[in-house]
Amino acid sequence: MTAAEGPQRARFPWWPAVALVLAALGALGLLIADEAVGSPPAPPEEVVELPQVDRGVRYCPVTAAEDETATLVLATGTQAAEATVVRYGAAGPQSDELRALDPGERVEVALDDDAQRPVSVEWRGGPLAVSWHVEGERDAGGPCLTTPAQDWHLAGIDTALGAEARLHLFNPFSVDAVVRVRFGTPEGRVDLARTDNVVVPAGGTEVLDLVDVQPEETELGVTVETLAGRVVASAEVDRARIDEDDEGPEGRTVVPAVDEPATTWHLPLVNEDGDSWRSHVAVYNPTDRETAVTIHTSDPLEDAARAEYSVPPGGTRRIDVSDYAETSAFAALVETVTDVPVVVVGTETFLDSDRSGHTVQQATAQVSPTWVVPGGVGERAEHVAVHNPGGDPVEVDIIAGGEPVDEWEGLTFEANERRTLSLADVGDPAWPIVIEADGDVSVGLVSSLEDGDDLGRLLGLAFGPAAGDLPAEPVVVRRDPALATEPVRPPDLDDAADDFDDVDLPGLDEPAGPADEEADEPAAEDEGEPAEDAEDGDGA
Repeated sequence: MTAAEGPQRARFPWWPAVALVLAALGALGLLIADEAVGSPPAPPEEVVELPQVDRGVRYCPVTAAEDETATLVLATGTQAAEATVVRYGAAGPQSDELRALDPGERVEVALDDDAQRPVSVEWRGGPLAVSWHVEGERDAGGPCLTTPAQDWHLAGIDTALGAEARLHLFNPFSVDAVVRVRFGTPEGRVDLARTDNVVVPAGGTEVLDLVDVQPEETELGVTVETLAGRVVASAEVDRARIDEDDEGPEGRTVVPAVDEPATTWHLPLVNEDGDSWRSHVAVYNPTDRETAVTIHTSDPLEDAARAEYSVPPGGTRRIDVSDYAETSAFAALVETVTDVPVVVVGTETFLDSDRSGHTVQQATAQVSPTWVVPGGVGERAEHVAVHNPGGDPVEVDIIAGGEPVDEWEGLTFEANERRTLSLADVGDPAWPIVIEADGDVSVGLVSSLEDGDDLGRLLGLAFGPAAGDLPAEPVVVRRDPALATEPVRPPDLDDAADDFDDVDLPGLDEPAGPADEEADEPAAEDEGEPAEDAEDGDGA
């Protein structure tokens, strides 16, 4: 560059700047247009109330001994219901005549020659509470369960010297089931080869002697893991004195199973006076992770220790609750301090100069504003325990025998308050009881003999909510009406059959009992379908 030419100005391309300006103007225009026109309004939500379930089945897996009798107790809440008892035997499931129950009605069904067989109760209409009771040298009873499940868990079982313990496995379907039974002890999980593949016959039961397979355990947990099919499980514990020098408590109790562990459990009634009544909380951890639990009570002692009790993986823990409450009768809340769920029961023994008893009360993981208690059998003193575990007062109305009870209308339960109400104070102790509250409560039933013999306290049952398998409120589905919907169509069964022509599935065509030569219909082919009745009957 020469001096004559002078300095040269650098040249830059002009078009990128113009493009940026145009893009900014376009975005501004779109924004202004969107503000002027407005976005299309969101379509309103459509609220669809699904119909309440109005039918179901209750399964009763426990069976009586040869010289014992058994009774079913059916009870309705505030709605009428129809029920059919189905008895399972060598000839397959047999249905009784249809029974109609009015609101608040209770019906006892004697099982007679079928006491040694499992039964189920099909119902429709209002929810139905069903319990099973056995009468023998020592009596017992427990609630029937709502549905078969993949796994079952039980806690608080005693197989020590003087105790008999049996696990009842009921298969109500038309194909055999296979289960694995595992055990929990204070030292941890126990697996046995002899209980690794237990066959439960179609339409029948398998009774496992727990004293034989896992003896001398005062705190045994049990897990039933289904490998094929589905079953219903419950246990039975019968404690007797070894000899006349044995002064320990006697008693028989049914231990219902739960289909899944939980992190919170409610025990609506615990008795502990340090003398005649002795109570413990039994915890079973069926998982492979260690956990710990804490216990809270109604009427707690001011200086009660708030300890954490560790429970090993697959193990059990027995906790003394004698130093937890001011009163001898109280409610207990058991919570895990981690996210590891457990199974909880309350065990009680009663012993004085006149009476003796032993009971296992299955805790409930549910609280509900509505409960049904079907009542006991025979000459018993019935009591209902109600506990408000929440932090706010709730108002409770109690209906006995289908009629409101003046003395039990508008009862106010303060936060963490528990009361025991005697049915004898308002009428027949066998009346079914409906508890309705404006908040969640837990409910238990206490049943004991009135006369002074060696039976005493027999039952400590926590029945499920009156809604049973139903939600407390109607299910509401929120659906976007702008979304296209297409009806569900059944699969092409002919094409599906062609795909499985060469697959051999043995046993699916086998009925639950001996085949009826005149039967035209094949047995159910789905393990989830209950066995068809061998004789036509009115089903609920």
